[in-house]
Amino acid sequence: MRRENREPFLTGSDSTAVDSENRDAAEIRIPLEFHTSCNQSSSYVTLRGRKSFSHRLHEEKYLFTNQVFPLLGSLVLLIYGALVVFRNLAFYRYVPGNRLKDLGFDIFPEMPAAGVPHTDDPIIIMLVLVGFVLLGALLGPDKTRKVRQSITSSKLVRYCQPESDSDFIVAGIMESHQTDEHPYLANIIRRMSCAYSIGHILRAMTYLATSLPGSAEHCLPGAESNPPKSISECFYRMSSVNGTCGDLIFSGHMLYMWLALCCIQKYGAKCWGIVQHGRFHLSLLFLGFVLLVIQGINVVMSRHHYSVDVIVASYTTPMLFHFYNTVIQPNEYQVDFEAVEKEIAEYRTCSPWKKLLINLRILALLALFVFLLMIVIHGNFKWIS
Repeated sequence: MRRENREPFLTGSDSTAVDSENRDAAEIRIPLEFHTSCNQSSSYVTLRGRKSFSHRLHEEKYLFTNQVFPLLGSLVLLIYGALVVFRNLAFYRYVPGNRLKDLGFDIFPEMPAAGVPHTDDPIIIMLVLVGFVLLGALLGPDKTRKVRQSITSSKLVRYCQPESDSDFIVAGIMESHQTDEHPYLANIIRRMSCAYSIGHILRAMTYLATSLPGSAEHCLPGAESNPPKSISECFYRMSSVNGTCGDLIFSGHMLYMWLALCCIQKYGAKCWGIVQHGRFHLSLLFLGFVLLVIQGINVVMSRHHYSVDVIVASYTTPMLFHFYNTVIQPNEYQVDFEAVEKEIAEYRTCSPWKKLLINLRILALLALFVFLLMIVIHGNFKWIS
């Protein structure tokens, strides 16, 4: 049987050619097997060519709008649950007592008052590091990636060449699971925010079950405190993170630091198209781990937490991240490329004023999301004035 090298077919809703503007976003089907008749199907892989930045933004918008409930739900849980209700309930149940015997307190001296405001400096640097990874999701190279075949019979379309080349068949539309694709920013944020909110639920279950004497200076016997007067007040009272008492096992600082390190491990190389565990990726991981260790020491030296809070966070958070990735959400949310193409086509036919309104609505939603995110950061880490 004669096999010839041929240019791969571009497939979409039909077999017609695509214009140069849409060609970057088209799917390329490459046949792997040749058959002697059109009654047989063929195997192929799908390669997705480079897309323009605007096309990528449309895909991100699709993912954000289709995952808005878990995204906003996790932020509401973090803001209202972790920063208001859970903390107030812990403060309501708190009884002042002397500091517990702690090995970390024996090893590390208490931090001077002048150094306490700089306790969370490693977190600031880690935020920049994670921001660099997230930036790669938008600006990093979107390389051609392998796709695992998953054909549904209802979507199978066969294209046959003339009789002289009837052995050349290309199977058309397929649903694919991409195993090595460039990560989407929306999927990363959804995964991290949900894992972070679950972590705070685990914290609340722990520190509300057993109330331990607080290690902070303002929580010791004789210090002034103003706990909630009733349980109902716990559901609406706003208080700063440094204004409550009670040892909140495990450390929220370390919960974030470990999740950030897990994010760099999972997405750092893929976002920027670098070698997994190559020199640059290992450098990012090493820097993140150093920041994590320094933050753990700072938390103990500032007496914000006992050593047990740091240790429990150090094995609970990686296991939580692994459990979330393998059980709760093993797969990334996939883009419906046909829906995105349809949305882009409709957007191009809109009037300038309608385009402006659409863009303003998107910017408003992004501003709301960033505002809620900053509340979470401000409530957990007292470094924003």
